[in-house]
Amino acid sequence: MLKPNCIEELVKLAETDPEIGLVFSRRRVILEPGAENNSTCVAAYRGTQDLHKDWSNLKTIQSGKDLLLDSNLMKYRLNKIGEPTTVLIPKAVFEKIGIFDSDLTQLLDIDMWLRIMGNYKIAFVDQTLSELRIHPQQQTQLNLTSGKNAQDYQRFYHKILDNSVYSFLAPEVKETVRQKLGFLLKQDFAQLANLVEQYRRYPADESVLNSLRKLRRQLAEKLLGLSNEQLKYFYQAEIGEIYKLLLNSGIKNEVLTAFEKEFVANLQENFYATNILQGILVFILYRFAFQLPINYRQAVLPKWIFTDFMNFLFARTLNFQEVGELEKYCQYVKDLIVYLKGNIFSNSNLEVRQSIAAFLGDNLDLKILSCCDF
Repeated sequence: MLKPNCIEELVKLAETDPEIGLVFSRRRVILEPGAENNSTCVAAYRGTQDLHKDWSNLKTIQSGKDLLLDSNLMKYRLNKIGEPTTVLIPKAVFEKIGIFDSDLTQLLDIDMWLRIMGNYKIAFVDQTLSELRIHPQQQTQLNLTSGKNAQDYQRFYHKILDNSVYSFLAPEVKETVRQKLGFLLKQDFAQLANLVEQYRRYPADESVLNSLRKLRRQLAEKLLGLSNEQLKYFYQAEIGEIYKLLLNSGIKNEVLTAFEKEFVANLQENFYATNILQGILVFILYRFAFQLPINYRQAVLPKWIFTDFMNFLFARTLNFQEVGELEKYCQYVKDLIVYLKGNIFSNSNLEVRQSIAAFLGDNLDLKILSCCDF
């Protein structure tokens, strides 16, 4: 709800400087009658008071880029401006930087505020010019109770890290965003360690197995959604921990469901149309190397994935499940050993030769050669 003088005051300040891209003001937050018994509403009421006070040095008019350098930018409440009803934005701003992002549900306003800060000055009217009413049917409260908020934060953080519209953000800000995203990713898999332990104790428990299958698919989707830069970062941090825990759980030896077979087949069909590293990591979660048409010859791999990829190449299933798989595996191993032997002696890159030799010396299980006639 706007105060009678709201638009007049916002426009008055906006007209003092043509470089202003957003004007906002203080607003009053009201808890509607009956909402005091709703814990989500009460938390929202307490958590949305005096947003503007989260800035360390808010001025009447200042460069948006100065606000983006504020040490409090990623601290406390992420939205330090308020709702769209409490801001004034000139039409020219939308024409330059675009409209609200419809791919976001809860954070589309924060996304817009930050994009404006990166391109314009920001103005603040130190008067209460609007009211925000908190009630159970408010979309914000519905998003909170449905769990959409956490998903939206992940989408938003990915956008900040991967989208060129945020090229104006300082590296230290993006590093903070990476840390926040990593924390959210880890929360999604908070039950994984417990499920893996249960699965190892009771491998016949269908409910545990199905839960692990669900988390595997969830992790696969997250991997496929990462850019190469973010994949490298998170694989060596939160995602890597989750990935290796799931990979070593033993679930890979289970027969794939029809749904999983379809998922892997679709991924295989579009393998070279997607990011190669992401596809490889997802394949490793579901299949063994001899079951897939992966051309490892002349593969160019970054150091952070080298050892895991070599383990993948040599891994074997506990139970060959289809007719002819044993013979296929033996032929695959023979070809692989011959290729790697030649690579060690012929590769001009000393570091590569040493890495391959060191891996074979430390990790090669000679049992896998028992079915092969060299």
